[in-house]
Amino acid sequence: MVMKEKKALRSVNGSRKPKAGGYKKGQAMMEYLMTYGLALFIIVVVIGILVAVVLPMLNPPDSCNFTQPGFSCKKVIVADKTNGNTEIIFQINNEAGRGVSLFKVLCTEAPVGNVQPTMMSVPPYTWAMPDPGYAIPAGGSKSFGSTTSDQTQKITCLKQDNSVVTLAVNSNFKGTLAVEFKYDDDVQGAPHRIATATVTGSVIQGT
Repeated sequence: MVMKEKKALRSVNGSRKPKAGGYKKGQAMMEYLMTYGLALFIIVVVIGILVAVVLPMLNPPDSCNFTQPGFSCKKVIVADKTNGNTEIIFQINNEAGRGVSLFKVLCTEAPVGNVQPTMMSVPPYTWAMPDPGYAIPAGGSKSFGSTTSDQTQKITCLKQDNSVVTLAVNSNFKGTLAVEFKYDDDVQGAPHRIATATVTGSVIQGT
Protein backbone atom coordinates (compact mmCIF):
# COMPACT_ATOMS: atom_id res chain seq x y z
CA MET A 1 0.00 0.00 0.00
CA VAL A 2 2.82 2.44 0.86
CA MET A 3 4.66 1.65 -2.39
CA LYS A 4 1.55 2.38 -4.43
CA GLU A 5 1.13 5.75 -2.68
CA LYS A 6 4.80 6.72 -3.46
CA LYS A 7 4.35 5.82 -7.13
CA ALA A 8 1.13 7.81 -7.28
CA LEU A 9 2.86 10.80 -5.69
CA ARG A 10 5.67 10.70 -8.25
CA SER A 11 3.15 10.55 -11.09
CA VAL A 12 1.27 13.55 -9.68
CA ASN A 13 4.41 15.68 -9.26
CA GLY A 14 5.59 14.68 -12.76
CA SER A 15 9.26 14.94 -11.78
CA ARG A 16 12.08 12.69 -11.01
CA LYS A 17 15.32 13.16 -9.18
CA PRO A 18 18.03 14.22 -11.69
CA LYS A 19 20.79 11.81 -12.44
CA ALA A 20 23.92 12.29 -10.39
CA GLY A 21 26.16 12.97 -13.43
CA GLY A 22 23.96 15.60 -15.11
CA TYR A 23 24.96 18.46 -12.85
CA LYS A 24 28.66 17.70 -13.22
CA LYS A 25 28.41 17.70 -17.02
CA GLY A 26 26.67 21.07 -17.00
CA GLN A 27 29.26 22.54 -14.66
CA ALA A 28 32.10 21.21 -16.82
CA MET A 29 30.52 22.77 -19.91
CA MET A 30 30.19 26.15 -18.19
CA GLU A 31 33.84 26.03 -17.06
CA TYR A 32 34.88 25.10 -20.61
CA LEU A 33 32.98 28.03 -22.12
CA MET A 34 34.32 30.50 -19.53
CA THR A 35 37.92 29.35 -20.02
CA TYR A 36 37.86 29.58 -23.80
CA GLY A 37 35.80 32.77 -23.72
CA LEU A 38 38.45 34.39 -21.53
CA ALA A 39 41.22 33.15 -23.84
CA LEU A 40 39.38 34.57 -26.87
CA PHE A 41 38.96 37.92 -25.10
CA ILE A 42 42.70 38.06 -24.34
CA ILE A 43 43.51 37.32 -28.00
CA VAL A 44 41.23 40.14 -29.17
CA VAL A 45 42.90 42.57 -26.73
CA VAL A 46 46.38 41.56 -27.91
CA ILE A 47 45.38 42.01 -31.58
CA GLY A 48 44.01 45.45 -30.74
CA ILE A 49 47.30 46.44 -29.12
CA LEU A 50 49.24 45.20 -32.16
CA VAL A 51 47.09 47.21 -34.55
CA ALA A 52 47.22 50.38 -32.46
CA VAL A 53 50.86 50.34 -31.37
CA VAL A 54 53.07 47.87 -33.19
CA LEU A 55 51.84 48.08 -36.80
CA PRO A 56 52.51 51.84 -37.19
CA MET A 57 56.09 51.12 -36.12
CA LEU A 58 56.45 48.64 -38.98
CA ASN A 59 56.02 51.29 -41.68
CA PRO A 60 59.08 51.70 -43.91
CA PRO A 61 61.54 54.25 -42.46
CA ASP A 62 61.72 57.76 -43.90
CA SER A 63 64.40 57.52 -46.58
CA CYS A 64 65.76 58.76 -49.92
CA ASN A 65 68.56 56.45 -51.04
CA PHE A 66 70.10 56.31 -54.50
CA THR A 67 70.79 52.81 -55.74
CA GLN A 68 74.14 53.80 -57.28
CA PRO A 69 77.05 55.86 -55.91
CA GLY A 70 77.55 59.47 -56.92
CA PHE A 71 74.31 61.01 -55.63
CA SER A 72 72.55 61.52 -52.33
CA CYS A 73 69.29 63.25 -51.51
CA LYS A 74 66.97 64.47 -48.81
CA LYS A 75 63.28 64.97 -49.35
CA VAL A 76 59.84 65.81 -48.00
CA ILE A 77 56.60 64.27 -49.28
CA VAL A 78 53.65 66.69 -49.14
CA ALA A 79 49.95 66.72 -49.92
CA ASP A 80 49.13 69.81 -51.98
CA LYS A 81 46.62 71.90 -50.06
CA THR A 82 44.84 73.01 -53.23
CA ASN A 83 44.30 69.77 -55.17
CA GLY A 84 45.45 66.99 -52.82
CA ASN A 85 48.19 65.81 -55.19
CA THR A 86 51.11 64.02 -53.59
CA GLU A 87 54.29 65.96 -54.36
CA ILE A 88 57.96 65.71 -53.53
CA ILE A 89 60.30 68.50 -52.47
CA PHE A 90 63.86 67.29 -52.55
CA GLN A 91 67.51 68.21 -52.79
CA ILE A 92 69.96 66.19 -54.86
CA ASN A 93 73.66 66.29 -54.00
CA ASN A 94 76.40 65.57 -56.54
CA GLU A 95 78.98 63.37 -54.84
CA ALA A 96 80.37 61.84 -58.04
CA GLY A 97 83.58 63.87 -57.99
CA ARG A 98 82.80 65.39 -61.41
CA GLY A 99 80.21 67.76 -62.81
CA VAL A 100 76.82 66.56 -64.04
CA SER A 101 73.97 68.04 -66.07
CA LEU A 102 70.37 67.20 -65.18
CA PHE A 103 67.64 66.90 -67.80
CA LYS A 104 64.56 65.29 -66.25
CA VAL A 105 63.15 64.40 -62.83
CA LEU A 106 60.38 61.89 -62.08
CA CYS A 107 58.61 60.79 -58.89
CA THR A 108 56.71 57.53 -59.35
CA GLU A 109 55.18 54.68 -57.37
CA ALA A 110 56.83 52.28 -59.81
CA PRO A 111 59.64 50.15 -58.34
CA VAL A 112 63.20 51.09 -59.25
CA GLY A 113 63.50 48.21 -61.70
CA ASN A 114 60.40 49.31 -63.64
CA VAL A 115 61.54 52.86 -64.40
CA GLN A 116 62.16 53.35 -68.12
CA PRO A 117 63.43 56.39 -70.10
CA THR A 118 60.00 56.72 -71.76
CA MET A 119 58.44 57.38 -68.32
CA MET A 120 60.64 60.38 -67.57
CA SER A 121 58.60 63.08 -69.33
CA VAL A 122 54.97 63.59 -68.27
CA PRO A 123 54.21 67.34 -68.40
CA PRO A 124 53.26 69.17 -66.26
CA TYR A 125 54.03 66.71 -63.44
CA THR A 126 57.70 66.02 -64.16
CA TRP A 127 60.60 68.47 -64.36
CA ALA A 128 62.49 68.78 -67.63
CA MET A 129 65.20 71.01 -69.07
CA PRO A 130 66.55 70.77 -72.65
CA ASP A 131 70.24 70.62 -73.56
CA PRO A 132 72.60 71.58 -72.08
CA GLY A 133 70.56 70.76 -68.98
CA TYR A 134 71.01 72.08 -65.45
CA ALA A 135 74.67 71.97 -64.41
CA ILE A 136 75.64 70.82 -60.92
CA PRO A 137 79.38 70.96 -60.21
CA ALA A 138 81.16 68.31 -58.16
CA GLY A 139 80.12 68.77 -54.55
CA GLY A 140 77.16 70.96 -55.54
CA SER A 141 73.44 70.46 -55.00
CA LYS A 142 70.07 71.37 -56.51
CA SER A 143 66.61 71.70 -54.94
CA PHE A 144 63.38 70.80 -56.71
CA GLY A 145 59.75 71.55 -55.96
CA SER A 146 60.47 74.28 -53.44
CA THR A 147 59.11 77.78 -53.91
CA THR A 148 62.45 79.11 -52.67
CA SER A 149 64.46 77.41 -55.43
CA ASP A 150 65.15 78.85 -58.86
CA GLN A 151 62.95 76.10 -60.30
CA THR A 152 59.55 76.44 -58.63
CA GLN A 153 57.82 73.78 -60.75
CA LYS A 154 56.22 71.21 -58.46
CA ILE A 155 57.24 67.58 -58.84
CA THR A 156 54.03 65.52 -58.62
CA CYS A 157 54.31 61.82 -57.82
CA LEU A 158 52.66 59.53 -60.37
CA LYS A 159 51.27 56.01 -60.40
CA GLN A 160 52.62 53.46 -62.84
CA ASP A 161 49.85 54.39 -65.31
CA ASN A 162 50.95 58.07 -65.09
CA SER A 163 47.85 59.12 -63.14
CA VAL A 164 48.44 61.37 -60.12
CA VAL A 165 49.03 59.94 -56.64
CA THR A 166 46.71 61.46 -54.02
CA LEU A 167 47.51 60.38 -50.48
CA ALA A 168 46.04 61.77 -47.28
CA VAL A 169 48.22 63.51 -44.71
CA ASN A 170 50.04 60.97 -42.48
CA SER A 171 49.74 58.27 -45.15
CA ASN A 172 52.93 56.48 -46.14
CA PHE A 173 54.45 56.92 -49.59
CA LYS A 174 56.79 54.38 -51.17
CA GLY A 175 58.20 54.83 -54.65
CA THR A 176 61.09 55.91 -56.82
CA LEU A 177 62.80 59.21 -57.55
CA ALA A 178 64.45 59.09 -60.99
CA VAL A 179 66.88 61.63 -62.47
CA GLU A 180 68.02 61.73 -66.09
CA PHE A 181 71.56 63.14 -66.36
CA LYS A 182 74.98 62.98 -68.00
CA TYR A 183 78.50 63.51 -66.70
CA ASP A 184 80.40 66.51 -68.00
CA ASP A 185 83.19 64.26 -69.24
CA ASP A 186 80.92 61.78 -71.06
CA VAL A 187 81.77 61.10 -74.70
CA GLN A 188 80.06 63.51 -77.06
CA GLY A 189 76.75 62.04 -78.22
CA ALA A 190 76.58 59.41 -75.45
CA PRO A 191 73.01 58.60 -74.30
CA HIS A 192 71.74 60.12 -71.09
CA ARG A 193 71.94 58.10 -67.89
CA ILE A 194 69.23 57.51 -65.27
CA ALA A 195 69.91 57.50 -61.52
CA THR A 196 67.20 56.12 -59.25
CA ALA A 197 66.53 56.45 -55.54
CA THR A 198 64.10 54.51 -53.38
CA VAL A 199 61.86 56.94 -51.51
CA THR A 200 59.69 56.26 -48.46
CA GLY A 201 58.11 58.62 -45.97
CA SER A 202 54.96 59.97 -44.37
CA VAL A 203 52.95 62.59 -46.19
CA ILE A 204 52.74 65.99 -44.50
CA GLN A 205 50.41 68.90 -45.23
CA GLY A 206 51.72 71.15 -47.98
CA THR A 207 51.20 74.87 -48.33
